[in-house]
Amino acid sequence: MKPIEDHRKFESNEAFLAFEEKSELRHEYYFENLIEMPGSTYKQNDSVFYFTAFFRFKLQKNAYRISSDQVKLYIASENMFFYPDVMVALPKLQISIALKDIYQA
Repeated sequence: MKPIEDHRKFESNEAFLAFEEKSELRHEYYFENLIEMPGSTYKQNDSVFYFTAFFRFKLQKNAYRISSDQVKLYIASENMFFYPDVMVALPKLQISIALKDIYQA
């Protein structure tokens, strides 16, 4: 990941999400820093696939939600948006409708 040269503060979460939706690249946003997401490698892609499959198999009897790097996570207490490679979400973790089905912790 590399920080974008210009420091960018968004007025709201919706402003960041609108920017992200129009952008050709994906970005993470935390501590008012916009971080360009790097492209994936075969090794990283394989790891994400196998970890996601492993967790789905091992936790299939539980109510956990397992997702891969295409889903944003928003941590409200820190005002951070990022894309975890693999995420195992507790059942109580909210999916925010206002934030377009983004996991919210």
